[in-house]
Amino acid sequence: MVSAGKPTLIATPQVKNLSLSWPLILVVILAIVRGVLYLSIFPPFLAPDEAAHFEAIRLIGQEKKWPTAEVYATTPMHLEMIPTFEKYRIWYLANQDPSNQNVGLTTGLFTDYYAAQISAGAVRANSYLMLYHLTLAPLSAATASFDLTTQVYLLRFVSVLFTAATVVIAWITVKTIFPAQPGLALAVVSFITLWPMHTHVGASVTVDPLAELLASAFFLLLIKIWVNGFSLLKAVSVVGLLALAILTKPTTFFLLPSLAAALTVFLGRWLKWSPRLTFGLLGLLVVLTLVGSILLHQYSDGGRRVLSLLATPFNLPAWEDLVTDRTLSFYVGVLNFAVLSFAGLFGWSNIHIPWVWVRWWAVGLFLIGLGSLIFCYQCLLRPVHPGEEDSTQQKSILIFLLLALIFSFIGVATPIIGSESSSWGIHSRYYFPAIIPLALYLYLGFRQLFPGGWRNFALPVWIVGWFTYDCVVLFIVILPYLYS
Repeated sequence: MVSAGKPTLIATPQVKNLSLSWPLILVVILAIVRGVLYLSIFPPFLAPDEAAHFEAIRLIGQEKKWPTAEVYATTPMHLEMIPTFEKYRIWYLANQDPSNQNVGLTTGLFTDYYAAQISAGAVRANSYLMLYHLTLAPLSAATASFDLTTQVYLLRFVSVLFTAATVVIAWITVKTIFPAQPGLALAVVSFITLWPMHTHVGASVTVDPLAELLASAFFLLLIKIWVNGFSLLKAVSVVGLLALAILTKPTTFFLLPSLAAALTVFLGRWLKWSPRLTFGLLGLLVVLTLVGSILLHQYSDGGRRVLSLLATPFNLPAWEDLVTDRTLSFYVGVLNFAVLSFAGLFGWSNIHIPWVWVRWWAVGLFLIGLGSLIFCYQCLLRPVHPGEEDSTQQKSILIFLLLALIFSFIGVATPIIGSESSSWGIHSRYYFPAIIPLALYLYLGFRQLFPGGWRNFALPVWIVGWFTYDCVVLFIVILPYLYS
């Protein structure tokens, strides 16, 4: 089933036109239409941490207050918050106890009504990065006279626009790397557009769409420098995007070692280092990233309090304190949850696909991962022959993107490895900032499963498969749960 023939990914570029073509226009329109569909299907606040993010945005934009613990304790929540929860049966749909004894019914405080019911709590400025909320605060202020439901839907639409912009950036990025193979760009943006979990989160009031957009723009500019040459403006823009992404969500911290990996690979090629030296340095970088990620999680609340570390005495812990002792069954459960979150886990992590589907998805992802490993072995590790200078550059970029994906997964797995808490899980939205390398390597692994003579069928099967699965999830899982 897995092709062992000579890989055909790397090709000498023949097409230099990177303008917006009709497939991209159609995909962007589809992304916006699907985003609007999802934002209208899900009732207000039935998305991950949506009520908490909305209230923080409202406090900044409408109340002109910084969302600290003191402000939450003295500022009433929106007057329509409780009626909206009751109108759309949010507590019932989220499998939460509405409890007539909820203190928030009498105090009118958000932290009494919402945060007391779920583990996420409120978005507080002293323990959260607030760039996303500051960005949307002017829109919240401008729509203060609208009813609460309309305000939520308008903020959701901004996330849809962020997602559509990410689709455009992903297209340009892949076309920059592989100008002679537009099918790769189409495969990447098709996955981003048709992945149900991505559409759901990308049509919600949450930090992830902006973090993903900034990280994707970071990848694009860095690859533009790699392909088209260095310029001071591009370099400053890369650093600026890196800073903005980190200020948006801690899941973008992987961009720091990713930048280090890009510099290592570039210098190795420019200075003609031996492959062993380059890969040795990259391996060391992976180890340092793993240890550093665990320390960052343990000492800064998952990266949210990273700025406070500058004023806090730091002592390096013992090695046995870095990794917690877990049973094998715990990690099996974590992997099951990771597959479920990838395949379909909506709402407040309570609307999910049937478990029998999860088993099939686990098998499929395992095979795609195997295909990705074979692709890396055949295309990235084999020696470069004379006349393949263009492919050398493509290979270097692919190695960098692979490492970026690994660093992202390290950041997602860190709370599980280095924490005693059992509340952490590998939510798919945590690695959305690595959506470009994720989509690219998923498709390359999928395509590798086709024998050489059948590989041309990989792209249509990929697109039709994701479109079909999206429809199945929508009509069999989501709509019956919400409206039956």
